[in-house]
Amino acid sequence: MNNIIYSKENSLTLWSELDKKQIENAIKLIKKMQSKKYQGISKTDWNVDSKVKREYFDYLWDECLNPFKKAFVEVMKGNDLILHNYWFQRYSKNDYHQWHTHAGGHFTNILYLQNTEDCPTKLQGLELNKSFYTPGKLLTFPAWVFHTSEINKTKKEKIIVSFNTSLC
Repeated sequence: MNNIIYSKENSLTLWSELDKKQIENAIKLIKKMQSKKYQGISKTDWNVDSKVKREYFDYLWDECLNPFKKAFVEVMKGNDLILHNYWFQRYSKNDYHQWHTHAGGHFTNILYLQNTEDCPTKLQGLELNKSFYTPGKLLTFPAWVFHTSEINKTKKEKIIVSFNTSLC
């Protein structure tokens, strides 16, 4: 089933098809991954050498996200989805991500894996329901939209995977 919701008004899509087992497997692979601190985020592979193998994303892209890729291309009336880059972010207590955009692609994609309802992503000019941020959901929006991750005020680690894509 292609469980995808598309809003033409603001070019948002919300896809929810990752199950609990896939989420757990992704988190295990992420926790094995080398990471560094970046700005207000305790652990990310954003600034880890690109030659380092990222098994978590191979697993997600090849084994979990095929239904999303197919549904997104179909909904957006494209021919193919091009992947530009990807990374995980692990937010400890008091971590946050400042307002920013993503250059170089058409879309920003955020896959929510753990503790994502308590410190949600905010998109400039849009008020989204908390249900958008539950684990297993993937939020896609235009890469030029400013967004931020609020401060994690809980002791539970927040984990997301983000990636940039374009349609052709």
